[in-house]
Amino acid sequence: MNPFRSILKKINSNLNLPQPQKSRILLEIAGDLLDLYQYYLNQGYSEEEAKQKAEIKLALDQNSIAEMVNLHNSGFRKLFTRLSQQTQTKWEQAGILAVLLVLFSLFFFSISTAYI
Repeated sequence: MNPFRSILKKINSNLNLPQPQKSRILLEIAGDLLDLYQYYLNQGYSEEEAKQKAEIKLALDQNSIAEMVNLHNSGFRKLFTRLSQQTQTKWEQAGILAVLLVLFSLFFFSISTAYI
């Protein structure tokens, strides 16, 4: 069991990223915390002291988490989050409609050429 579960849950709730990116970030932070924890244990600190020192050393505030989100966001996602929710919904609907139109046209084209 990870001794830093509560910290990782807090960071997870503050990370507004798609799941694959969020998982990579959390795994990296968990690895760093465990490395620091092990380092402090090897230095002779008790388990509780090592845990506290690792948490202090790798303390992430809201600004740090926001910078991490900004760093890992793609250009498209940054642009898309600037749009209002209503505009996002309209673009999503237009995208789905375009994909469906292409699929239907390919379907009907393949049916019409199959009988010729």
